Amino acid sequence: MAAACSQGRITKVTPATETASFSAPPGGAWKLADSLWRSRRDAQKAWASLVAYRRAAEQQPQVAQLWTDYSHACYFLATYTEQNQRWSNPERSKGLYLEGARAAEAALYLHAEYRRKLSEGGDEAAAARALTGEWTEPAFWLAANRGRWALGEGRRTRMDGRDRFEVLVRGIAARDPALYHGGPDRFLGVMFIAAPAPRADSARAHFDRAQAAGPLFFANSTLRAQYLSVFEKDSASFRALLEEVLRMPADTLPEAAVENAFEQAHARDLLSRQAELFP
Repeated sequence: MAAACSQGRITKVTPATETASFSAPPGGAWKLADSLWRSRRDAQKAWASLVAYRRAAEQQPQVAQLWTDYSHACYFLATYTEQNQRWSNPERSKGLYLEGARAAEAALYLHAEYRRKLSEGGDEAAAARALTGEWTEPAFWLAANRGRWALGEGRRTRMDGRDRFEVLVRGIAARDPALYHGGPDRFLGVMFIAAPAPRADSARAHFDRAQAAGPLFFANSTLRAQYLSVFEKDSASFRALLEEVLRMPADTLPEAAVENAFEQAHARDLLSRQAELFP
């Protein structure tokens, strides 16, 4: 299987003969990657963690958790470190999202039943029904990376395969709605507004669920403001959501303190653009 692209190289993953165990004892490169990841607030260390995850995946290619962590790191760099720098490059961000999607695919391909169903019908949503427990995590990062990539590609790309993609994410949400602080519903909330025919009621319902699952994860509020409030021309909710994000300490949710700090910067940027967004 051609699984993940790393600076022109392709890492090969040998399919498991039966459902692989999700995790395994980490080797040296994986330990280094995790150590650097814990300091991801520093952009240089965030990039170094990604390099280490790439190397670790080459050394331990049969470990789904490692590919999942690798995929998450790609998403983080593209969403936060890359897009929050003046020197950011949209094409580099899209490349990171694609790399993250491929890493998530590598993790999922280690699940024998998922792989079998995918090879029989080619339908990711149908194959994903075989996933339970921790195996839903790489499915989410596949959706998150591919969805962010599609947002940067324009209307036609967002339309291609949208129905099957929605079924995939709905399936993840049904199995684990709390995953990544309400991530599946947060994803669907954005998707229903970014769709060619936006559906505000559906978006609102999913944002409500995301905020119930992750009330202290600031992206649930910033993305709701950016997409739903702007679409509905509701400047009052826009400002209320973002000001609440800025009132709370980033470490209110310790495991996501870094992401919350970036979301506070996102909230300040959105507020500075309020006149532009609500002409």
